[in-house]
Amino acid sequence: MGGKAVDEAMATDAAGLALADDDGRLTLVKELHGHSGCRLLLLREQACDTYRVRKISGSAGYDGRLRDQRHKQGEMAALGLPCPAVLSEGLLSGGELAGRYYFDMEYVQGQNLGDVLEHGDTAMFDAVARSLSTTLYGLAATVSGCLDTRLFLDKITAVATAVPPCLEDGNDPAGMREAIGRTAARLAARNWSGIPASQGHGDMTVENVLQRPDGRLCFIDFLDGPLNSCWLDVAKLHQDLRGHWFLRNLPDEQRSGPRGRGLRIAAAKLATLLHGHLHPLWPDLQGRLPVLTQFQLFRIVPYCRSDKVLAFVLQRIQDLDKDATFP
Repeated sequence: MGGKAVDEAMATDAAGLALADDDGRLTLVKELHGHSGCRLLLLREQACDTYRVRKISGSAGYDGRLRDQRHKQGEMAALGLPCPAVLSEGLLSGGELAGRYYFDMEYVQGQNLGDVLEHGDTAMFDAVARSLSTTLYGLAATVSGCLDTRLFLDKITAVATAVPPCLEDGNDPAGMREAIGRTAARLAARNWSGIPASQGHGDMTVENVLQRPDGRLCFIDFLDGPLNSCWLDVAKLHQDLRGHWFLRNLPDEQRSGPRGRGLRIAAAKLATLLHGHLHPLWPDLQGRLPVLTQFQLFRIVPYCRSDKVLAFVLQRIQDLDKDATFP
């Protein structure tokens, strides 16, 4: 299919997703890829030739969560955390998704940190680590007490009892349900006290941190929920940097070959630099970070749509127990 035909197909597929009261001010450029189940549209503003992203709730039942995420994005901006400006919000008024909640935000040009790890100059990694630590220091200023240990135990139980899409209909290759249960038991036996409660991004993966052309970072796709902690944001970064979640879609031969090795080396370097900046603030985090990273990886289990990805997550959790270099 040619480029024009693809654009026309996208426009047809997304018909009705722009508001009727846009009055032709906005035109659809393309639909973007996302992981939350929400629809993401890149729109162009005709009058000023600028762009915005429209995020649309993936279901009527998700509307409340998307509202919470939009609210959290506003809270983060008020704290000085660099994130896209929210431009408008409301309910769709036309098409099959009429009544569905949406919000529009600034379109941020740049590459995510996964791309920076692969294509960026490693000499610039310290600047990235400094920027990340500046953001995390800002979140640390909002610490108020500690998270209730029951939040962690309840989440571990919820993950262990959920059935990942890849294991539905009785499918259970290699006894993965049993492996999930064993992993849950090991995590539940860990110490979950003393984790600071604070404002937090909630899903600070390398895919959700963008680097603008001028080098500034921008944070996207905030996650709602009760498990808000700057320590958990650090662990979410390490889900990629040490747990290698961002490598999950590489073919096996690439993951074990030069490309995968290069990415793991780059990720470890960024993790080490970040640790150097954060250790003066949180000396106690060093001993807690491996388990917190395992916890973040375990939270992925209910969303695994392929046996391969589920096996990858469970193996990486196990591997971190033997990683003497972490953090």
